[in-house]
Amino acid sequence: MGSGFSDASTSRRCSRTWRAAVRCASRHSDSGGPTELVVDEETGVVCDPTPASLAIALARLSDDRRLAERLGSNAETRAATMSWDAAVRRLVIV
Repeated sequence: MGSGFSDASTSRRCSRTWRAAVRCASRHSDSGGPTELVVDEETGVVCDPTPASLAIALARLSDDRRLAERLGSNAETRAATMSWDAAVRRLVIV
């Protein structure tokens, strides 16, 4: 599981409200919970860690409501599999 479960609380809150998330990726931050929940073009948008890239990603989601809703819905589904309850159920099955 790694530290991702504790690091991803904001991403999980976004996904529970059907909001798409934006994650800035860099070689230093490309680990932990946000990387498990925010999958580019599946559950959110991954952008370069620059103000311009972040602004473009946010504008894209703001301008394309269907995309934001689709990514948010996918994120909600993914987040449901990443709770501690789900992790325990997987361990018990194994």
